[in-house]
Amino acid sequence: KLGPAKLGDAPVYLYVTYVLTAYGGGVLCPLPLGKSPKPLESDTILVLSFIAFILFTRLGFKAIYNFLPVHLIGLVLENSFKGGLIATFFTAAKSSLGTMLGPLIVGTVAGCGGAVIWGPSGWGKDGCPKPIWSSLMAALFFALSTDPSYTALLPISVSQLTTDDATVMMVLAFTADALKGKFMKPAPSKSKTL
Repeated sequence: KLGPAKLGDAPVYLYVTYVLTAYGGGVLCPLPLGKSPKPLESDTILVLSFIAFILFTRLGFKAIYNFLPVHLIGLVLENSFKGGLIATFFTAAKSSLGTMLGPLIVGTVAGCGGAVIWGPSGWGKDGCPKPIWSSLMAALFFALSTDPSYTALLPISVSQLTTDDATVMMVLAFTADALKGKFMKPAPSKSKTL
């Protein structure tokens, strides 16, 4: 009988986990579209992620990254990348799959990175991880704001946005949410125990 792997701090295992976590959307989203995973299409992705992995895990770059101006730039870039992935993969899935739910699923997976790869076993007591939930809401927003076939289902008239405008709005929402999480601590619970 095989037991759980005891890999611990093995650098290769940690690097593979890092790539799958960071680029989970880019690994999974191309598959239903009949394309290869993005990290396998470009050596640049794997080389740059290896450099980032070494900087953060072996050379203490995290201390520099947590310096406020650097961290803010990192948050904006990370959320720009996330919004761009949702828009790009949603649009590709809409033209390739021809369904309504398919692009929403692909857009959601694109935006949540590796949170979807680890599945329910990685989910906490609160249920669906925030990256999946926020990516689903962003994909739904993108669908409703840019695609008339989705807004036809609504009982009200909705003005359409350009894909660029909708992407910028997603990036701003993701960045504002990340900043809120960084600087605003949740209020203590006021519930009383009987």
